[in-house]
Amino acid sequence: MLTNTKTVCPAAVATLPPEVRDLAQPVQFARNTHLYWPSSTPREIYILGEGFVKVGGYDEAGAETVYDVIGPGEFCGNLAYLGGGRFQEFARAVTDVAALGFDLDRFKEVFRSRPLVHDWFVRLMVSRWARAEARLYRNSAFSAERRLRTLVDELRDQGLDARAALSQTDLGQLTGLTRQTVARVLRQMPAEINQQVI
Repeated sequence: MLTNTKTVCPAAVATLPPEVRDLAQPVQFARNTHLYWPSSTPREIYILGEGFVKVGGYDEAGAETVYDVIGPGEFCGNLAYLGGGRFQEFARAVTDVAALGFDLDRFKEVFRSRPLVHDWFVRLMVSRWARAEARLYRNSAFSAERRLRTLVDELRDQGLDARAALSQTDLGQLTGLTRQTVARVLRQMPAEINQQVI
């Protein structure tokens, strides 16, 4: 275990229950680097300390389809609860990322045996679940402009400059809009929104 975990990723370490701090291995990913992809068999869970990662799958043609963007304090990785071959997710850094990696088997052992760790990680999972549900609701109930504006504001509040990190295609996938609709809506939005997202 590296001794500099706290200096490499202090924001993430601060959120961890004491029982898992010693299990953390600091890792860094450069922008556009995959943390994992469906054909790999990831054996780590990552808690992000700095930076942002887009998470998604692949369509029939093999193109990435983004369904979430996660940031500091959030997790990604294959918990391996679904069984063989059902994990079809990729995770790719959209900014430089500093994270804490946890060996999956050791993490699950502590997760099962320590109530405080269990409660902490369930809160992380439920938070992502709630965000996904809110996004599904917005995508079915809001106008195209309101969906896009809400997403851009949400990402900005988390510290992500969507213009620098996400394509119009990414924004469309996250809002249930085509890239062409995203481009049209962006042109119609007030100037301050257009400066944030290209």
